[in-house]
Amino acid sequence: MIHADGIYGGVTPTTGNLIVHVFSHRLPIPEQSANDTMGNEVPEKRVVKPGIDREVEASLVMNLSLAKSFRDWLNERIAYIEKTQPETKK
Repeated sequence: MIHADGIYGGVTPTTGNLIVHVFSHRLPIPEQSANDTMGNEVPEKRVVKPGIDREVEASLVMNLSLAKSFRDWLNERIAYIEKTQPETKK
């Protein structure tokens, strides 16, 4: 299972293919941390770079035919959810 916060992509150098990168966001992993004598982390000694890390979870390469099928499948699922669960519309 892959969590997705977003996607981006485009066409590939191979004629007729598309690439879609699925990414997630996370807070940066601390570059440095310190523990007290009991082994507990001392949060004020943690060194973390600011911002959010974007991590590509998977990249999908597909031909135009599959991309259209995927688009149609998504449109059908979206329409079903909007029809049966109207409170989820955004």
